[in-house]
Amino acid sequence: MIHAREPLAEFWRVNETEVPKFLSNEATLSVVDQILQEEILNKHDSIFGGSVINAKANQIYVYTIDTNKANVIISNSKEIDPYRDLLIVLNVRNSFSLSKGNFDKIVTQARTKKYFLQGVTIYIDILRNNVVVYLGSTERKEYEKFVKAISKFNPIIEYPDRPPLYKKPRKINDNEPLNEEIIFHDRANHYSANFKARGASNDYLYPHDGKHNIQSRNLDIVFFNGDRIYNSRGGCTVGFRARNATVDYLVTAGHFIFLTGHLKSYYMNVIFDREVKQVHVGTAAQYKMNSEHGLIKIRHQEIKHSANIIHRESIDPNNPRSDKRVVKELFVAGHKDLRSYGVHICKAGYVTGTLCGEIIALNGIQIGVINGELQFSPNLYVAKSNIQDFNLPGDSGGPGFSYIRDLKWVSLNSITVARKPFMAALQPLGLILDDTALNIVKTGDNL
Repeated sequence: MIHAREPLAEFWRVNETEVPKFLSNEATLSVVDQILQEEILNKHDSIFGGSVINAKANQIYVYTIDTNKANVIISNSKEIDPYRDLLIVLNVRNSFSLSKGNFDKIVTQARTKKYFLQGVTIYIDILRNNVVVYLGSTERKEYEKFVKAISKFNPIIEYPDRPPLYKKPRKINDNEPLNEEIIFHDRANHYSANFKARGASNDYLYPHDGKHNIQSRNLDIVFFNGDRIYNSRGGCTVGFRARNATVDYLVTAGHFIFLTGHLKSYYMNVIFDREVKQVHVGTAAQYKMNSEHGLIKIRHQEIKHSANIIHRESIDPNNPRSDKRVVKELFVAGHKDLRSYGVHICKAGYVTGTLCGEIIALNGIQIGVINGELQFSPNLYVAKSNIQDFNLPGDSGGPGFSYIRDLKWVSLNSITVARKPFMAALQPLGLILDDTALNIVKTGDNL
């Protein structure tokens, strides 16, 4: 029997039995933090610098440029004064209004299109009390002019602390045979557990080449949120299933559909009698970059798509790409947008499995370059983990979620759209649903 430590317990560095207690703390603190934001922080953003939840300490850290004024304002609030013992007021240099003003000016400068800003992430980090500009590479001289132009706003400039993990992918022809070298950009020995079929074991992972085809109507094939889909141009992770009155879709990263959708069809692999078979999942329907999502119309006669998340825990938390993982299912209760800094967030990625971190920004912007044009994806969550490979190529589109009740039920909140060492940027689920007029499919819904 393989044993793995639960990812949220690993991130919080606590015993698994303690996690429900801290989840309860976080739920209470989130309610108090919303009252704090609505009644105090939003009305006095020239005095306060924001707030951050700490579930383990059962505290909300409230940042201010004037502790005396802040304490008076808090004490005079009938709505927040009953929770005064949960608050710790700390002095900082920048008010939120100042940070927000600098953030807006930096983004405006980025939008002038004078600079090549591929892979740049910009966000307000409440804990660090400043705007962070995380560059996409340490080698691009194109960044120098941009950094010089925004230096007057005194942001924190971050550079990747290591060279890229993957080699630059070579050009792929549409008619080129599918193989792992193409999909994973020359990474060797990649194994898959993105399937659940009669006769297949999910306790161990098997190599695959994706070259086989079968008629799947004779198999009981179940496809999960967090599984991998691919075509000859590449692979990514499915975020969640959503529907309108007539059509069911898989939702994943918009940039993946943009780069691969002209081939129309997407596939999954399934093990049957210890052989890997290829099954048609569906066809590209649409993508949008400003709300970074893409839709794939499900081909119902081929597969059954579960509303649950496939949850892979690495045996070695220091090596999330371990070849063997424990696999189980997480039940989806619904969706809920995140509104507080410091709350936990977990993500299921096909490459890295299930890993957890915390929200450090609610308003991040990711900048990419597509067909020579700058593309801005605004209003992103930015999450930070204590694992360097928190998010890797192939994880894009995977579901972001928060635990509720216990370690079996979750609430969806986002999909993964970008990565940095120890970090991930995620597109909020609410923005996707508003843009598509779709509803998520929950555990227990009619499939």
